[in-house]
Amino acid sequence: MAPSKPNRELGGRRHSRSALVFSESIPSDTGAVEPLVDRMISKINAFVTLDGHRDAIDLALREAIVNAVVHGNRLNPDTKVQVECYALPERQILLVVRDEGPGFDPGEIEDPTKPENLERATGRGIFLIRRFMDEVAFGDGGREIRMKKKC
Repeated sequence: MAPSKPNRELGGRRHSRSALVFSESIPSDTGAVEPLVDRMISKINAFVTLDGHRDAIDLALREAIVNAVVHGNRLNPDTKVQVECYALPERQILLVVRDEGPGFDPGEIEDPTKPENLERATGRGIFLIRRFMDEVAFGDGGREIRMKKKC
């Protein structure tokens, strides 16, 4: 899986002043998620002061990576999840998580707060990501999530 260009922003727009902070691939194994997120948060915090946004970024990143491992790659040990972080101007970060699965339509995710969906076990991760990040976009047929946060 090739990393995306460092000057990409949400929605595929170009941004000339971004810097790659972190890039790593992990196997589709839930045991690899926590160590990866810990490494990423440490790198991000060394590059940009998180100013009280650490928990929000940590939670959104964990949810996105677990979704990629479990729902995207379906725990297939022959697949990988690629994670990247870019520092953008104005104290913003862009997190990109990509899987090798079949993709999905984010528009089909039901709102887990609606009464008819309270008993369902799906949709909560994306709901939380959207609540904790400033901007969220999906690409590549649902195989990529791009999350932006101002720190």
